[in-house]
Amino acid sequence: MPAASHVVGAQDWTPVAHKQGEADQSRRMLPMGDIHALDPEDSHAVCSGEAMTPDPANRSFTAWAAGTCARCSEALSPRAPQVDH
Repeated sequence: MPAASHVVGAQDWTPVAHKQGEADQSRRMLPMGDIHALDPEDSHAVCSGEAMTPDPANRSFTAWAAGTCARCSEALSPRAPQVDH
């Protein structure tokens, strides 16, 4: 399954207002906890199978991006092991 078909998930989401009086619908949502890749059919984390809440902005999961779960990233986009010379 391609990474583009997975969505962002987190334990919970918290709104961040950058300007005082900013409308609720224009607030930026930040994840609490690691961002996980979710199976698009059942919204369970790729790494653990735990049910999670999809990203409210419906963004795609990008493997190895800041804040993402390493186990989910590895499952979607494995990195070659580092070899010390």
